[in-house]
Amino acid sequence: MKNNDVQFTEDAYTDIDEILSYLAETSMTAALAFKEKIVGLIDDLELFPRRGRAMTDEQLSIYNFRMHSIGKYVAFYSIADKTIYVHRVLHGSRNYIPIMIKYIEKLEDPD
Repeated sequence: MKNNDVQFTEDAYTDIDEILSYLAETSMTAALAFKEKIVGLIDDLELFPRRGRAMTDEQLSIYNFRMHSIGKYVAFYSIADKTIYVHRVLHGSRNYIPIMIKYIEKLEDPD
């Protein structure tokens, strides 16, 4: 039984589309496997929103972002009441701190 609603931001959808396109260029099997992992992420977060790890970076922890791994990728999300917002999905080898700081700055000043 689902306890929470999972919503993806436009940036997260863009990330997922780019990942799927990249994977499909070399292996449709890999792209489909990633898509299944996204479905698994939704299932996990609906039932266990705190399953992911809290971010410990000082600049990001104040926004209560959490991280959930999806194979080689990482979903960055936050929890607001019964809604989980997936903000970004990035490759795990990327230096995500400056990417997420830039993302937060964009949220705070959308102009």
